Amino acid sequence: MSPQRVPSQFSVPGKLVYRPGCGHGLHQAHLVAEVHWQAGHLEGLTQFLAHFQEMLDEPLPQVPPSADLTACAKWLAGALGTLLRNFKIATVRNVHVLPFTDEAAATNTCKVVLPTASVQSTSMGLQWLLTMVNVPPTDREQAESGFLELQQNLKPYATPSANQWRTIQAAYDSGYPVMPFMDSTVCIGTGQYRRLFSSFVTESTSMLGMRVSQNKWQTAQLLRAHGLPGSKNKRVRSLEEALTAAKEMGFPCVIKPNDKDRGEGVAADLMQEDDVVAAYQAASQLSQQVLVEKHQAGFTHRFTVVQDKVMRVAKHVALGVVGNGIASIEDLVAAKAMSLEEKKRAWRNLTSNSALDDEALGLLNQYGLNKTSVPELGKYVKLRRKDNVSAGGQRITLDMAQEVHPDNLELALHAVRLIGLDFAGVDLITPDVGRSWRELAVTICEINGNPQLVARDDPDMYKRVLAHVMPKPARVQANLVVLARTPNEDDMKHLIERFSPPTSDAGLSMALGSWINGQIGAGPFANAYSAALSLSANVKLQQITGVMTVHELLQFGLPWGQVDLLYFPWKEDNQVPTVLQNEYQEMLRLILPHAEKIVYAKGRT
Repeated sequence: MSPQRVPSQFSVPGKLVYRPGCGHGLHQAHLVAEVHWQAGHLEGLTQFLAHFQEMLDEPLPQVPPSADLTACAKWLAGALGTLLRNFKIATVRNVHVLPFTDEAAATNTCKVVLPTASVQSTSMGLQWLLTMVNVPPTDREQAESGFLELQQNLKPYATPSANQWRTIQAAYDSGYPVMPFMDSTVCIGTGQYRRLFSSFVTESTSMLGMRVSQNKWQTAQLLRAHGLPGSKNKRVRSLEEALTAAKEMGFPCVIKPNDKDRGEGVAADLMQEDDVVAAYQAASQLSQQVLVEKHQAGFTHRFTVVQDKVMRVAKHVALGVVGNGIASIEDLVAAKAMSLEEKKRAWRNLTSNSALDDEALGLLNQYGLNKTSVPELGKYVKLRRKDNVSAGGQRITLDMAQEVHPDNLELALHAVRLIGLDFAGVDLITPDVGRSWRELAVTICEINGNPQLVARDDPDMYKRVLAHVMPKPARVQANLVVLARTPNEDDMKHLIERFSPPTSDAGLSMALGSWINGQIGAGPFANAYSAALSLSANVKLQQITGVMTVHELLQFGLPWGQVDLLYFPWKEDNQVPTVLQNEYQEMLRLILPHAEKIVYAKGRT
């Protein structure tokens, strides 16, 4: 008889220790969790991988051998990061695990250092993960139910903007310093190299350019006045005016709010007065400014322009199905709804667009089809009037060198230069983006000053954008002075003379204040950690030095992920004050992975 297999049981019974700063090699705020592991087989990890891998956008770590207890704890931490990133919560990808205290004991214990965007989201994700590992789902339905429950619970902690989340994640992945700044704005880089991002609105974004881009009618007028193919549209103030404008322009036409983006309230390819009535009523609920626009045949192509360079061209394809010559449209839609790709989309948006609703049936009728029609092999049948991702559409990245005519690339740059934006999305509707805009009937229907990339088929896009806009090397020299106690006046005088002399653009910070080139600049601050963060956001500085005590470092962590010079005001490592011996060793484990060079101040205590 084979021995009974005992399931593994992981738990985190103790209190999580939170530090808002970096530590243990992690360039992000972090939590220290004590993980307990009851010896047994690790089937739960393998089952978790089997149930949830295909639901996630990024691969889970491989399950380690059951005998490697430290690797098992690291697997849990890595899987947690994968889960959080899947739900738009950015984290660095490395974790840190201290060895188990007693591998022979019935319950093994180790400390795991977890990168965190918030205590609530990380602890919530960790507890869910442990539950799913200890008591794995019995089938696919139970797994999907648990997955959706976690998504709902984490939704309040997710980054609201997909752009902002992916920008922060790309900064972590590229090694740029990332610091919170204010509300939805994040600071990437330090000192004179720092940049501010709120989605793709930066400190360099033109307010006038944004004002123009947020007014579709004004944008179209400006483009046409300068010989560019702006939309032909008319502002209307009532349903009667909308119907009159539609008749004057001729069908098909487009109804859209003048001051909304991301396709909100847009209805395209309208063929009848009844369609105009419904579309106008929907658009007027969103805005007092409604446009009637001449419909342009073709596909929308988004040209993403970043600081006078086209970074990407993506073809927008509205939700639809592709015929196989056998199945009806109804059957093709049903099969699409059951596909893993569509389920992921439904999980992300908490709704599914794959349905033969009134909009889809109306379009089919417009094209002379119905739900029982069988489209021929390869024929695309559109089921939505707009092609935005929020409506189930796709964005397909094109090869700019092979598939996009150079004249169209220059057109996008010309339009953005005219508006005056550092980031922009130019939406060009054309039947063939491989032919010059001068040869075809085309329309620039929108210039978005805060474009959404939605580059699922190009995961490195955000890294390339940051590499293009971030100055080199993206951070200034950062020094950290570690004191045994709160600095007195003598300490302050010595440190200001050494680290913030009048002849260089250098700053020094401590809780009492910050000094720029030897002169007091700001303060006092709530603590030395906050003072150091404030210093690193100062665009004048070429060097920053933070002064923190051993206790402050253990409480807050490091203000920066990389420290060029670690300065101790005692002669040798073994001459640290006796009262700090235990705390000092713990602090060293926290900060040494981040330090390039260590200096001891001879003769100073």
